[in-house]
Amino acid sequence: MSKSRAADALALASIVFLVFAVYGDALHYTFMFDDAIDLPRASGRSLLSIFTSAGESGYYRPLPLLVWNLMYRVLGYHSPFWLHLLSLLLHAANGELVYLLARKWLSRGAAAAGAALFVIYPFSYQAVPNVNALFHLTVTLFLLTAVFLNLEASQRHSRTLFLASLSAAALALLSHENGVVAMPLILTMEAYLFLSQGRRPTLYPLAYLGLAAAFGGLWQVVPKWPTGGMADLASLKLNGLFFLQGLVYPWGRLMGWAASYPRLSPELTVALATFVTLPFLTFIIWKGKKATGFWIGIVWFVAGVLPAGVNLPFSYVIDGPRLLYLASVGAALAWAAFVDIWLSRKTTPWGYLLPLAILAFIAATSLNFIEQRKGMYSYASQLLRQGVAETRAPQDQGLLYLNFPSWLAPREDEYPFVHTGVLLAPVYLSLERALYINGAATGAAVESLSYAAIAMPWQYNYGFYGRPVEVEELNEKLRQGATVLVTDFLPQGLSLRPVGYFGPPSDSSTSYVAQFGDSLRLEKAEIRDEGEALLLTLRWSATRPVKSDYTVFAHLYDDQGRLVAQRDGYPMGGISPPRLWRPEEVITEFRPILPPPSEGRYTVKVGIYSGETGQRMTAVDEAGQRYADDAVFLGQITIGARPPLGRSRDMPPT
Repeated sequence: MSKSRAADALALASIVFLVFAVYGDALHYTFMFDDAIDLPRASGRSLLSIFTSAGESGYYRPLPLLVWNLMYRVLGYHSPFWLHLLSLLLHAANGELVYLLARKWLSRGAAAAGAALFVIYPFSYQAVPNVNALFHLTVTLFLLTAVFLNLEASQRHSRTLFLASLSAAALALLSHENGVVAMPLILTMEAYLFLSQGRRPTLYPLAYLGLAAAFGGLWQVVPKWPTGGMADLASLKLNGLFFLQGLVYPWGRLMGWAASYPRLSPELTVALATFVTLPFLTFIIWKGKKATGFWIGIVWFVAGVLPAGVNLPFSYVIDGPRLLYLASVGAALAWAAFVDIWLSRKTTPWGYLLPLAILAFIAATSLNFIEQRKGMYSYASQLLRQGVAETRAPQDQGLLYLNFPSWLAPREDEYPFVHTGVLLAPVYLSLERALYINGAATGAAVESLSYAAIAMPWQYNYGFYGRPVEVEELNEKLRQGATVLVTDFLPQGLSLRPVGYFGPPSDSSTSYVAQFGDSLRLEKAEIRDEGEALLLTLRWSATRPVKSDYTVFAHLYDDQGRLVAQRDGYPMGGISPPRLWRPEEVITEFRPILPPPSEGRYTVKVGIYSGETGQRMTAVDEAGQRYADDAVFLGQITIGARPPLGRSRDMPPT
């Protein structure tokens, strides 16, 4: 093997390694986003119907549906591992094609840099780890293949390669309607051959035009759901700003900071970033006489965003970073052309510092961007798995998921005109379907509601899934026997926790731990160390109607008597205020406390205080003896050392 081929082989292998190094965690992710819609839409149909109807969709994209259908037939179920692996392999294949295509006009080092920039393009975080984004990965694969084979066919005068290129273009159209951009991309390659090699243009591009026209006719006759029309003028403007961010993305953090400055609107920020960056790159590349690759990248980028930019409303586009996946090829090629200027010059080692510094900056910001979203994907998968596991446990009256997050997002947006969070389950999809596609038990009665009053600040922003309710409705659900699971937003991740249950009245002779005033009683208390938290199981009852607003506190003290952790709030995770309890009704609640990381022996006390005045209710034992400070001693527990979790959400700032 020659040194040149060995270098190319090393570059291609490195691209695969980079993909799995960056996105390998996706192999452990669950299904999210529209997976619960798209996968059943593929597996529940015959092979013929996939090509003759769009089914329950407004888009005719049969090829990805065919792939999902065949994998379902082979495996017998929808496998998150194999479907995510498929996405990673396609992303790697696209990265290698970017490298091979860029080698036509860029140096090996610049082509490798372009492929790396494509692999770690920040907005692809929504395309690569999401199974339902297969449409974008496949159309990009076949368009890259079509363009590369067309170049090879022109240079080798091979009709066989031309037919292979035309076939790849056809497959692109069957993957996603963005395949129509094959024609302008092929014309761009024809212009490149004419300008660089003096090769006269041919009529071959007309074949791609005919292919697009034939697909347009097919699109019109295939049954499908209606879709919206063209984007209005307001959307066209905002869509343009959205996509411009994808071209000048290396300055994303700077754009985010600038957009927060009162005198700079988000529109002006993106416009300034664009009109400073593009002329600068154009001048540098023109001076270096390396403009071909740059303009090919710009044309590819524009072609990649144009269909979505003119057809989709901005309300849809702003939630779709994946829409930039095809265009990211152009962005990577344009920035790689800039790198090629320095790599092709005869200069001292110091002369390479600028391109290397720019590459390092782009790589660092892109990888940091992706890494943060990977954390969101991991938390989301963790929670979805817990939700699935709960459906497999015996239930009498069904499951009620409270404050289950629909999406997670960073606390601060790096870019002004795009939402860059992670969608667990869209609001137009029932949570039951989102859990079922991940393996939930069939027939499980699932309901999802939200109660904003118990929401807490967390490391990410989040939005709840389900209809908002008040505590009165939640308590009726509990009385009817529903198992209520509330989402805990903890420093170490997301967790589903049962809040407790309503039980039958206790016998009047039942012993108790403490009597609070003349209306509330703590009948029983247990403490259990569950590793991440101490779990208090508290059984309450009301001896008479509770007329005032009372709150329960649970305190943890160290051996020096210092308060080190607490969990204050209404029982049952904050959803069952005592004023709603009925006399003789027994309420069993599960109350977790996040302990400090240091080991030691700790004392647990509970009590009740007025939510209006803060005054504690009088607490006495069965013998009538009053507890010190009206705080009921529940016991002591020895806790081993555990990793620090940051400030507990239960501890107020001091």
